[in-house]
Amino acid sequence: MSGRQDQEEWREVPGTNGLYEVSNLGRVRSWHKRGMAAVDERAAKPHLMTHARAGSHSARSYQRVSLIVEGRHTSPPVHRLVLLAFVGPPSSPDMQGAHLNGNANDNRLENLAWTTALENIRMKTEHGTQTRGVQAPCAKLTDEMVAHVRRLRKFGPWPGYSALAKSLGVSTGTLERAILGHTWGHVEEAPFTGNQYWRPPAEQASPRPTTRGQLPIPWPKREP
Repeated sequence: MSGRQDQEEWREVPGTNGLYEVSNLGRVRSWHKRGMAAVDERAAKPHLMTHARAGSHSARSYQRVSLIVEGRHTSPPVHRLVLLAFVGPPSSPDMQGAHLNGNANDNRLENLAWTTALENIRMKTEHGTQTRGVQAPCAKLTDEMVAHVRRLRKFGPWPGYSALAKSLGVSTGTLERAILGHTWGHVEEAPFTGNQYWRPPAEQASPRPTTRGQLPIPWPKREP
């Protein structure tokens, strides 16, 4: 028996009625009879499960497994299964499972810990694996846009969250969080030169656009 197998310990995945087990080395096995997962019938021997990754196959994407218990399908990340089986549930529902070395493919127990969201972000930032800003696949804003709207909010003219959000194609909540720094925290404010932003003409009484959602502001375009 190899050294790897000698050191491997298996425990039941909580809440799976003994049908799934996870090891301290981050492997998952099923006791379902092959082809009979929907009926929760236990096999004589377990079989190892393959891990799928959400997103790109990189150190940033979490490995997941597909579990079926009492006809219900779930796809939990492997690192959470390891922590739940060997450490227990987190002390708070807001706690997150963190990879201490920054490699999301390394699901060994010694590389995992429950942490706060802020601590997890701090470690990801140190490891260079924190997805932020335009790195996020679903991001509709850019660093330049965020810097621009923050300066606009500070010095005006301010057309309002709804009009700005509609112009940028994001929700008002997304825009507000970006402006307040709850997201896009890495973006610094754009330098203010006094004349680089649109100003309403003198005859216009209000700085708000006359047509809802129509902004006379040259927004930087995001590259495809």
